[in-house]
Amino acid sequence: MNNKVIIPLLVAITLGLGATATVYSLLKKNAHAPVVVVHTEKMVEARKAIAPGAPISADDLTSVTVDGPKKTQGTFATPEEVAGRVAMMPINEGQPILSTMLADPNAGAGLQALLPDGTRAITLQVDEVSGVGGLLMPGCSVDLLTSLHEGGADSLLTKTLVQDVKVIAVGQTLGIPSADGGIARSVTLIVTPTQAEKIELASNVGRPRLILRSGTDHKVIESSGVRLSELDNTKLPAIAQNVGPAARSVVVIRGGTESIVTFPSELSANKSASNVAGGKLETNPVAPR
Repeated sequence: MNNKVIIPLLVAITLGLGATATVYSLLKKNAHAPVVVVHTEKMVEARKAIAPGAPISADDLTSVTVDGPKKTQGTFATPEEVAGRVAMMPINEGQPILSTMLADPNAGAGLQALLPDGTRAITLQVDEVSGVGGLLMPGCSVDLLTSLHEGGADSLLTKTLVQDVKVIAVGQTLGIPSADGGIARSVTLIVTPTQAEKIELASNVGRPRLILRSGTDHKVIESSGVRLSELDNTKLPAIAQNVGPAARSVVVIRGGTESIVTFPSELSANKSASNVAGGKLETNPVAPR
């Protein structure tokens, strides 16, 4: 065979064997490498913003595919699992729907679905002052103050009526009020039945004032209230009884003698100053003029 044919053939065979060895080596090296499997799951999200208390329809929802090692706790796979439930809080567009955001399936719709068992909703009329400047919004925690008369001139008492109750609605809005809606004239609170009775009674004899709490402060403070006499830590003066006209003194100069006559308060108008019964007479001689 001609050398011009043999030499290129040998080169080709050598390169082929080298390539085969390289591929075999790589396959052997990766034979025990772990196989990575990407896990995906379906998750329901809000297609648009959903207000608290509103029934959720299938049109409000969408299902998306997400990567993850396992199913996220509390999520839903299909819109059918969520449709018909009621939102307990504002849900933003694109936010995953969690079971903690939804009311019990038997709770009904509207405000009643947002009330925990054993609680009540009560509405108070407020203005810019009693409603904390119109700055309250659903979710705030408030105390209620009221002022009452216990009887007598020194009996005005101001005390905390209830503490740490939640604002569930401002006006007729369960969500965040719009900035151009003006100051709401009512606030709805979530209270216990006993608290509702106290608030109703205080509203009939006065006008309770709402006091805003920190969102992280839920401590109940023991207080007996503050009375009018305690504003400057002194008691108000007692009211004088049977106070008559003040006693008067008159200076009389007679025959070179100066006399001071003090008339008692009970002196009647028809008594003469020259014949004072019980009056005090002081005389001092003076030089004749």
